Amino acid sequence: MAWSPNGKQVAYTWMQNHPELAKTDRLLASDVARFATESFLIVADADGRNAKTVMSGKSDNFTIRVIGSIDWR
Repeated sequence: MAWSPNGKQVAYTWMQNHPELAKTDRLLASDVARFATESFLIVADADGRNAKTVMSGKSDNFTIRVIGSIDWR
């Protein structure tokens, strides 16, 4: 997450979770390709209100993060 330069907004990312993966003892190479995962970039007011998704992306591999760090430039 990152605060805007004026402190009036906050941006954060989150990545889709796959609870069924936590139930397995080990992951196989075939598991990686079975779970497409979506990531989101959200911008909201400082108090968390008015949250808006400004970007999203999907990966065919749940280990790959589509959206990285946030920069307010």
